[in-house]
Amino acid sequence: MRRRIYTIALTLMCLTAMTLPLQAQDTGDKTFDGAEKEAGAKTAKDGTVTLPGYNKKTYRGADGRLYVLEENQKVKRNKKGKQVVVEEEPRPLFGGVAATIDIVGFVMKAAGSWANMEVGARFNFKEKYFPLVELGIGSCDRDGKTNENNFSVTSPYYRIGMDYNINKKQNGNRFFAGARYAFTSFNYDFSNPAQYDYLYEKSVPLKLESLHGHYQWLELVLGFETKLWSFIRLGANFRFKFRTVSDPADEGEPWYVPGFGINGTSAYGATMNLAFDFGKTMKKQPPRNLYR
Repeated sequence: MRRRIYTIALTLMCLTAMTLPLQAQDTGDKTFDGAEKEAGAKTAKDGTVTLPGYNKKTYRGADGRLYVLEENQKVKRNKKGKQVVVEEEPRPLFGGVAATIDIVGFVMKAAGSWANMEVGARFNFKEKYFPLVELGIGSCDRDGKTNENNFSVTSPYYRIGMDYNINKKQNGNRFFAGARYAFTSFNYDFSNPAQYDYLYEKSVPLKLESLHGHYQWLELVLGFETKLWSFIRLGANFRFKFRTVSDPADEGEPWYVPGFGINGTSAYGATMNLAFDFGKTMKKQPPRNLYR
């Protein structure tokens, strides 16, 4: 009877000793001791080692022992083909706010007959989600050279939307895919000093003022952004616009819609934005060999 008790006690001590490294790991010990614990271990292509019965990835250090990979660590190979552990900067929940201004609109205003000039505010969540608001002034003063039709309008427009950063690398660059919903309500003027009246068969001056229009549209956006210096960033995006609501004056539709562009069922455009990023900006992290 006493021999059986000794045998059972010895068996329990052996089983306890075999599970101690895994239990120690859960309480803060970063290493797995003993090659016997590697039985059934699987090594992936990226160099990580998966142990049976353990839900965390590990890597083999220069000393041959296994170490636990933290959530912000990855195993990669450097340019020399050597396996290293790269530690990435954790992404904060709220990364700050950015003020943006479109450069293209002001250039178009100086060089052309119409332009959309806008500024915006953008919020950074987890370096992935960027909800934003945009406010702009659309201006057009067009003189028809062939038919002498004159059209003019200056009015604000508004956009709300969100961009999603599809770049998973923390290298300071952002690649956006997003959407906007925009709307504007404005008054426009139309005139022609020599409008021909076919009823009376003579030219009669035509002048229509404060015609009211209301328009809404959806925008699909693709863009990119990079860091210039400190908190200053430069980016560009391309917009595909689809009109959803069209409510012009009874006298006639406007030639240009503020924020949308030349009136039609669809349009496209581009902006080049200068952004002032206030808050936590993700920086490129150099590879560091974290092997013990």
